[in-house]
Amino acid sequence: MTDQQKRISELTARINAAEPGTRHGLQPELERLIHELEAASAPVPPELRDLNETLLGEAIEAQFDNMPV
Repeated sequence: MTDQQKRISELTARINAAEPGTRHGLQPELERLIHELEAASAPVPPELRDLNETLLGEAIEAQFDNMPV
């Protein structure tokens, strides 16, 4: 297992273990990892891109949860 694969595995495990309302806080770290893979011309697994999109959606939703009505 390469270092990048290990980091992907560890980060996705942390995201999956995180509380649903807080896991979007790990999105910036995931996005950095995706950018590092792209910069190294390494393939980015589609499930990582999907997870990043999901976390972005959760972050946006969390912003609206705290908005007064």
